[in-house]
Amino acid sequence: MRTSRMNLSAVCCVLLAACASSGGAAGPRRGGNTITAEELKEPALAGLNTYDAIQRLRPNWLRERGSSSIRQSGDNFPKAIINDVPYPLEYLKSVSVPEVTEMQFISASDATTKYGTGFPNGAVLVLTAQRPD
Repeated sequence: MRTSRMNLSAVCCVLLAACASSGGAAGPRRGGNTITAEELKEPALAGLNTYDAIQRLRPNWLRERGSSSIRQSGDNFPKAIINDVPYPLEYLKSVSVPEVTEMQFISASDATTKYGTGFPNGAVLVLTAQRPD
């Protein structure tokens, strides 16, 4: 009986150690609101523009938001902000992946707080290595 308990304790310790050690060195995070430079170095993204890279890595960033009523007019997509300058989302097709150091999606309320009105569907923030003067 005593040997069974010792074996059970040893098994529990091994399982706890295995669970504890699995949290630190995982690969790049998939999902969330940030695309890192490390993720952008993936060979599958070579030759793509930033819009296409987002479509592969975080397609939910590019989805239409807001009302889907036929009567509603206007753009229901997030806007792009490249190095703190707002652009239409389509502009991301002119920015190549190697130029980008990080991308982040921010909600409508966060975009409005930081950049003012005009972001009812959020924004995709893009930081490039070559910042304008």
